[in-house]
Amino acid sequence: MIGLDRALRLSTTSRLALVGAGGKSSVLLKLASSGMRLIATTTTHLAVEQAATFCHWERVGDNAERDRWSWAEGPVLVTGKKILDGRVGAPGEVVYDHLLRIAKNEGIPIVVEADGAKKRMLKAPALHEPAIPGWVNHVLVVVGAEGVGKPLSDEWVHRPERFSALAGIAMGEEVTWQAVGKVLLNAEGGLKNMPPNARRSVFINQVETEDQKAGAATLARILLASYDSVLIGALSPKRPGVSAGIHAVYERTAGIVLAAGSATRMGGKAKPLLMWRGLTLVQRAVETALAGGLSPVIVVAGEEVEKIRGVLIGLDDVTVVENLHWATGQSSSIRCGLTKVPETTGSVIFLLADQPYVSPVLIMQLQELHTQTMASIVAPRVDGRRANPALFDRRTFADLNALQGDVGGRGIFPRYMQDWVWLDWQDERLLFDVDTLTDYEHLLEDEVES
Repeated sequence: MIGLDRALRLSTTSRLALVGAGGKSSVLLKLASSGMRLIATTTTHLAVEQAATFCHWERVGDNAERDRWSWAEGPVLVTGKKILDGRVGAPGEVVYDHLLRIAKNEGIPIVVEADGAKKRMLKAPALHEPAIPGWVNHVLVVVGAEGVGKPLSDEWVHRPERFSALAGIAMGEEVTWQAVGKVLLNAEGGLKNMPPNARRSVFINQVETEDQKAGAATLARILLASYDSVLIGALSPKRPGVSAGIHAVYERTAGIVLAAGSATRMGGKAKPLLMWRGLTLVQRAVETALAGGLSPVIVVAGEEVEKIRGVLIGLDDVTVVENLHWATGQSSSIRCGLTKVPETTGSVIFLLADQPYVSPVLIMQLQELHTQTMASIVAPRVDGRRANPALFDRRTFADLNALQGDVGGRGIFPRYMQDWVWLDWQDERLLFDVDTLTDYEHLLEDEVES
């Protein structure tokens, strides 16, 4: 299982808003129960029984009361003072400003519940919803898988008429994964009122059966067109034998093709431009990355940059970047490639242009293993020997950027030995790379034999 804070990439600067239905309060309480320092609040209403589960619950009214707040080591919930109909309201803008100052000074995340759903599994926002503050930098839209397969009605869906209009299905009709996806991808649905630069995530909660897992996984891949991450799990499972927690996290993975090395061992021939089976080695590496689902694909080139650009013309989602310092070693190419990786990308896979036996299937399996574990490094091994390419989670990027000299990603391996996952691979050819003219001759012989 993946920890919720890791799945959300929660940090000291996180300002997370929870919207949707089917588990917002469960997310809030799960984070609170971890014991981490956390400020929780609301812009809407919160049930008293939920608020009472916090060890530290501050109900505030006028401004003078704020001066008497005491800080705690664990989570603190801050709400309005008045309780009405078993619910407590929002504290207000002045209090939010104070909370932001505390969070910044103390290095503490803020989590705010930003709309209500009356305990339904799914919802569509009303005209006035969701109430997401402008200072939020991450929005998590929660949906309950238990509502999928049920009739579109008030029993399962909050504001069903609105959901009907956004999903394009009639009242009483079965709610499908496709219908949920339409609502989530609609600017008046899941994407409504999101701050322009906020990270966008979806949490598909209550996923307990194999059918639900399959449907949620298919939807997750579609949602990545408009969201930065999709979490799948069950925080409070009802079926026996189902583990509570996050089962998978889907994010985009970029590919960085390193093609800037010298050709000193190749008699002056540029390895990326060597031909094999009708393609240059760099073309083959790029097409493998694209077929494996990597996006974007960044090719780092050195002195042969213009020729490499020439052979890659016409390939979508591919960027060729020139490393002016390629002669200083591979670390400069790693740093160069990382500058082009979007901030919302969850991980990267580094491919070497001189390793022709890397397959799209291997690329996809590395990503799938990362989806299930969120490990810092996922690497293949053949007969107990580490191989390339390796996947590096975003949390390793700072260490990769600090590398110096002629060293690749292996330079940070010792720091992540406790957060590493192996993918056992049976094809021994994965260990082969083209370092010398003799290696290239062997590769050409294999082409003839095939």
